[in-house]
Amino acid sequence: MKIFTSSKKIFLSVLLLFCLGFAGSDELKFHIVNDNEYNTLFTRYNGWTGGDIAHTVPLTDSITLWLFGDSWIGHVKKNSHSGSKMICNSLAIQYGKSANEKNLKFYYKTIDGKPSPLFAPANGEGQYWLTRGGIKTGNVLYLITSQIVKTDDKSVFGFKSIGNSVLAVGNPFDEPTKWRVEVTKMPFFLSNEDTEIDFGFPEFIKDSYIYIYGVELRKKENER
Repeated sequence: MKIFTSSKKIFLSVLLLFCLGFAGSDELKFHIVNDNEYNTLFTRYNGWTGGDIAHTVPLTDSITLWLFGDSWIGHVKKNSHSGSKMICNSLAIQYGKSANEKNLKFYYKTIDGKPSPLFAPANGEGQYWLTRGGIKTGNVLYLITSQIVKTDDKSVFGFKSIGNSVLAVGNPFDEPTKWRVEVTKMPFFLSNEDTEIDFGFPEFIKDSYIYIYGVELRKKENER
């Protein structure tokens, strides 16, 4: 399987065609409802108790991989995570489609008795966020990660991306703590005061290639 990075023009063209396809239809109707069974499934008070940036990747027709960014590990007491630890990534494996707690298992590492993220940059610089989802082809699972470092900003926004990477998992049906992961740095990343070029957005498979799209953001003009 080869990875192909495409330009923003192709990405925007596909997006435009997608939107136009729906714009001309008067029959498009939908409504949103809460899935109470799934809400209950992820309402937990011990171990993994919450995570953001949730993505799902189908591993088979009946096995689903859940990816999370910042995740709380510990105990919830009086609706508070006080005393818990936040780690930057975790995941879960769900067997079957029903919201059954017995078929859902969460994974992260434990180092020196403390919860730790499942994935971390080998050079120790910053941390990985599983912000871009992933895709599986054949027996290989590809995850797209952002590598994040802290800045001098003391607010909750005191971080920045220094690039993206592809994590190729050669044994995705083994226990995630035993995954063999090969890391490839995503090319063409750029971030300065004027421009940001960022590859690692929604991907799909066609003709034995994985297509990974990118965008260019001109910050001063605020246009893509």
